[in-house]
Amino acid sequence: MNKTQIIKKTVGEKLKDYGFRYLKTDGPCRIFVREAHGYKRYYDPGIDVVKQYINIQESDYGMGLTVRFETDAVNGISGDDVKFLKEHNPNRLSATKRSSWYFYSGEEDYKKVLLYLADLIIEYGLDHLDQMSIEEEFIPTKAMAEELFKNHAELDRQFLKKYEFKTVAYNMADIEEWFSKLKEMIISVSEKPYEEAKELLLEMAAFIGERHCELVGAKWFFEENLKTPYTEYSGGRGFPALRDVVGCYRSCKKGEDVSRWFGHEILGYEEAYEKKKWGWHSTYLSLYSTTETLTKEKDRKEKRRKGRTRREGFAGEINLPD
Repeated sequence: MNKTQIIKKTVGEKLKDYGFRYLKTDGPCRIFVREAHGYKRYYDPGIDVVKQYINIQESDYGMGLTVRFETDAVNGISGDDVKFLKEHNPNRLSATKRSSWYFYSGEEDYKKVLLYLADLIIEYGLDHLDQMSIEEEFIPTKAMAEELFKNHAELDRQFLKKYEFKTVAYNMADIEEWFSKLKEMIISVSEKPYEEAKELLLEMAAFIGERHCELVGAKWFFEENLKTPYTEYSGGRGFPALRDVVGCYRSCKKGEDVSRWFGHEILGYEEAYEKKKWGWHSTYLSLYSTTETLTKEKDRKEKRRKGRTRREGFAGEINLPD
């Protein structure tokens, strides 16, 4: 059966009345999109439009379907494994646990499940998308993101000129001290309005990113869909410093626990140092192995030479020493 055409004719026809259009197929997902107006945007205050996505997803492991919701707003509400899909699903994983996956047995059953999901989307999913489209107030703005990516080196210099921070870390204790001091500064500046705190938060993000580049050879990247710049080195964790600095500020403003912030960065450094240590260890082992191989080869050659000498001596041509 042509699943894409069936999804367009079932779910697509129902969603059309609500402004959705079929966008594309992306792996196991058939994606519908609409532009919803009237939302206050904090990332880019110049626009009031939010793109809302509905993904009809096929299971990779069997005959199952689910729905995932997305928006381009910066919002902490998840669109995966949503509660209403579980509550209205007749399929149970156990007596007490429901699933967000809806199973089917054939083409007709496939169509029935899709129509049922379309009704759930209209009754509950559109409200969920609305909640996902309400953007957080304390988030990195587009202007902040562009400023950091363009001027991270200068912002770092400004920060170091104003505040006493060691730029060289000799061990993990030095790195943990950095983030402890940064967190204390964020707690202090959280008493100020966001507009007044932005400059310091930008400089902190630059400091974190530049140290990441210096210590482990990371580089700066800025992908539009991720909203903020980040630093990353090959095979290591990316550090979204601006997102985390502002996130810590936001938690302070809300009176939330801030102890978890920067744990990602600290773990990234621990992993980098562990790899570096094992890299040295591997180099040592490689050198040791090479030296050992050469030594063994030298010994074998010496034994063969002596063997030939003994045999030749027995032939009376060369006499072995007593």
